[in-house]
Parts: sequence; structure tokens; C-alpha cells
Amino acid sequence: MKCYGICVKDGFLGDELGSQVLREVEVLNQSGQFRNGQLVSQRTIPSRNIRGDQIVWVEGGELGCESIRSLMGRIDEVIMYSAMNGRLGDCMINGRTKAMVACYPGNGTGYVRHVDNPNGDGRCITCIYYLNKNWDVKVHGGLLQIFPESRTVVANIEPIFDRLLIFWSDRRNPHEVKPAYAARYAITVWYFDAKERAEAKEKYRLGFLSWFRNGLLATGIGVISYVQSDVGCEAAYGFFILGGMCVSFGSTSYIGNLFAVRRTMLLSLPAVLLNGLVVSSAALFWLCAVALYIGRLEVEIVREGEEGCEDCRNDEKDRGKKNK
Repeated sequence: MKCYGICVKDGFLGDELGSQVLREVEVLNQSGQFRNGQLVSQRTIPSRNIRGDQIVWVEGGELGCESIRSLMGRIDEVIMYSAMNGRLGDCMINGRTKAMVACYPGNGTGYVRHVDNPNGDGRCITCIYYLNKNWDVKVHGGLLQIFPESRTVVANIEPIFDRLLIFWSDRRNPHEVKPAYAARYAITVWYFDAKERAEAKEKYRLGFLSWFRNGLLATGIGVISYVQSDVGCEAAYGFFILGGMCVSFGSTSYIGNLFAVRRTMLLSLPAVLLNGLVVSSAALFWLCAVALYIGRLEVEIVREGEEGCEDCRNDEKDRGKKNK
């Protein structure tokens, strides 16, 4: 890993245990539990145009997933042993994701060139275990190509049965899955670096606070404009709307990101829902307050307009009397 950023181990579990894992994965597929793979980042391009796999997340304690749990335990041993012996550099492993069981259904779909962790979400190591017996890339496709950073070579990884692939999850290893023309199975787990994961959680938290602060600032300027400016109502109206937009965008973005990274960041659904409830409640309270101020300003603007019209009518009457 230190030299090349990639490590391949064939015959990782052995034929017996590897075959048991394969049977469990096939049962999961036949039971209809797989769903279309999603993207971690928010994109306008439909996910199916980027990745064509179907996935299910497995924790290891589910009924019928005993062999998958054994696989996860074996990978844990490899990663922790490597970390303790300094084979993983400065990474301080403090957890991993659930296992992502993936199937490319064999209809010519793949996964375009991408990076697992382009934005520092905490994942540092990617481990992929392949389950495809008698696989021939010339016939079945599905080749994994890795393009190591700062190297001219390309690593071509055939997804053959009982092969374990380990590589850095960040921008050092862009990779893609070529179109597969037969059912292609793999199980992936990602391991977290303690420092980067803590920074990622803080980044998501501060993201909302930044937008909320901007909303507070805009609203405060609106209040000052209303009190001190000669064009107070119109200026305050604009700043109140800007404040509401900041709070709305910040809360929506925060909640969307929470759900997008829930699995990769090991966030429990109750924790995500609780965070979402707190943020949405704060945003709703703020928006209601802003709406009340805007409503009050609209009344005053209309009133000022009516008073101005009344003054104009009085001036016209006075001019008419003088002309007579």
C-alpha cells in the first residue's frame, strides 16, 4: 500500500467459505432486497447514467448473512494488523461502514471513472471482495481499472472469485468499472481515518451554522435599515428576504447531505432524523419570524404609498384652485 496504493490478495477465504458467501449474496439478490446504487455527492445527472449496480447494505448480524459476517471479520483482521504494523501510513483506523453488497446485473452497465472519497468524508481504505467464478473479462467484461495518481500505468483488476482488493479511497486512486455482461458480484467495506472523519462531521455541522449566521446577519441589517435608512422599508424588505433564503438553503442542504452520507458516515437513522428535526424546527421558527416582519413591512409600504397618493391628490387640488 505504501509503494503502490493498491494491494491484491487471491484465495482470501478459500473455496468453501467463499462459496458460502456467494450463496448468501445470491439469496439476497433473489429475495429482491437489492436497490439501485446511489451517489454520495449531490448531482444533477441521474445516478443510473453514472453507476449501473444494484446494492444492499449488510451489517453482518442479519439472518442468513453469517458467512458475510465472517468475511467482514477477516477483512477487519487484515486492516487492523496492517494499521498496527505501520503499513497504512498515518491512518488511525477507528471504524468502518457496513458491507455494501453490489451486483451489476449483466446488461452492459458499469460505473464511470470516479473517486470513492473525493471530499474528505473520512473514508481512507476501500476493500472489495469479488465473488465471480469462472469469470472471463474478454467475454463477461466488468474489468476494474484503477488510475493511480502521478503514475502513467493503469491497474487492471479482474473481478475473479475469492480475490480481495485493497486501495486508498481518496483522490490517489480514481477508478471505473467497465460494462459487465454477466451478473457481477462484489462486497465492499470502507474504513475510516479517525481525524478525517471527525473533521468531516464538523464540516457538515458548521455548514448549516454558516448559512444560519448569514441569515441572521442579513436580517439584522434589515432591522437596521428599517430603523435608520431613508428608504428603510424597501431596504429592510430585501434583507429580510435574503435572510430567509440563507436559512432555507442552509437547512435544506444540511438535511440533504445528512441523508446522502448517512451510511458512509455510520450515522444512525434516529440520529439523522433528530438532527433533521432540530435544524428544520430552527429554520421554520426563523422563517416564521421573517415572514411576520415582511408582512408588517408590506402593510407599511402600502400605507406609505397611499399617504403619498393622498398628498399628490391634495397638491393637484391646490394647483387647480390657483389656476382658477
